[in-house]
Amino acid sequence: MQGRCFVVGLALAAAGCATTARPVVTDEQLARVPAAERRALIEQETATRVAETNAAAAKAARRDAERFRGIVDRQVAAAMNRVRAAESAVSLARTAKDADLRDEGGRELLLGRAELGAARAKRSYADELVALRDAELERRQAEVDVARARHELRKLDTLRRHGEGASADRDRFVGADARARARLAHAGDGLRDRRARFDRAKDRWLAARRDLARVRADVTAGTLVPPRAPSPVSPP
Repeated sequence: MQGRCFVVGLALAAAGCATTARPVVTDEQLARVPAAERRALIEQETATRVAETNAAAAKAARRDAERFRGIVDRQVAAAMNRVRAAESAVSLARTAKDADLRDEGGRELLLGRAELGAARAKRSYADELVALRDAELERRQAEVDVARARHELRKLDTLRRHGEGASADRDRFVGADARARARLAHAGDGLRDRRARFDRAKDRWLAARRDLARVRADVTAGTLVPPRAPSPVSPP
């Protein structure tokens, strides 16, 4: 096509000459439509604007989820450092044969491991949150495609009622609408799956938080005492 797209009665809503571009009716063509019907088309375009606004909000929510995951990554690293420090303290106490320090280090180790477990569960939750936001964004973008395709088909039908747009291939408009609806249906299925996985990850995180709260309460109350190694038995 040598870099040019010859459009008869239509403009393609995409740069270049891709044959899969979404067909659109131009404003120039609509200028031949009575003013009352043009106003009606403009009012009907509100659905497209709403869908675009929802898609923009979904993009922002996805960025927020990524930032949240970054914060959780730092929390996991801090919990891992606490576990390592507690392990070192226990090792030193055993070398020094200091039972009190060993018990104190043991409690710190138990608490650190509970915190690490909760942090890792939260990281899994954050992963699923990002995946959920991706699925929500895909759904919102599909809704934009449906709104646009439906509106272009409506404009074409309006033109044809007034004897315009006869050269346009209506099947292309219908096909674009069908593809957009299929994408929306697929996105809806993916979103439902992601929500279920997100809910399971959230439940696991909440369970880990409850476990951590119990360990903290036991450590604070002094009821959680790490098991000591048995004393060696002296030969008779």
